[in-house]
Amino acid sequence: MLQKYSVAIAAIMMIASGVVQGIMSERWGTSADVETAAETLKSFPTTIGVWDSSEFELSANMLKTAEVAGCLSRRYVNRVDGNTITLLIFCGRPGPISLHPPTACFPSAGLSLEAPPTRCRVSADGIVAELWQGDFVKQTGGIPVRLRTFWTWHGKDAWQIPANPRVTFAREPYIFKMYITRVLEGPGPRPAEDPCQDFIRLVITELQNVLPPPAA
Repeated sequence: MLQKYSVAIAAIMMIASGVVQGIMSERWGTSADVETAAETLKSFPTTIGVWDSSEFELSANMLKTAEVAGCLSRRYVNRVDGNTITLLIFCGRPGPISLHPPTACFPSAGLSLEAPPTRCRVSADGIVAELWQGDFVKQTGGIPVRLRTFWTWHGKDAWQIPANPRVTFAREPYIFKMYITRVLEGPGPRPAEDPCQDFIRLVITELQNVLPPPAA
């Protein structure tokens, strides 16, 4: 179930981005700075804490159309309790990467936002990340399948969720966009039981050692 949704979610987001941004590739172009930043994602560890990962491939054509310079796409499984979380991070020029959050893309796949997304702040080791959180629901064989998704952008020095990401990041040479998603069947867990935020703490801590220093 999770594997199917992991690839489908990534495809939805990239296709939506590509439809709007594909004609702008000549304007945004590529640069050594963007390519170097994208390469840093390869250094992100495959194991973080009690979470072990496996990668899933995304279409090279989709990545190119959506103007994604680099992508990390993995499923992390908790070896203690078996929980599984998908981590997606895209890197590229701010124009294409700043657009199309899940609230704009998921409905095209029949996923309805259960309630307005909420802001949350996650902190670890002096790092503070702001993220949107939303539950998207779809009926599959009469069973409600919920995608609990967190998303955020990283510009010069922080993970944040500005009101207008495209304007906020317009002057930066590249940005990162991150999605953390967990598939739930039936009623969702109480917040205290949700492993996503603990996972996010590990992720932002590791990313602090991976991402390039703030751009000048």
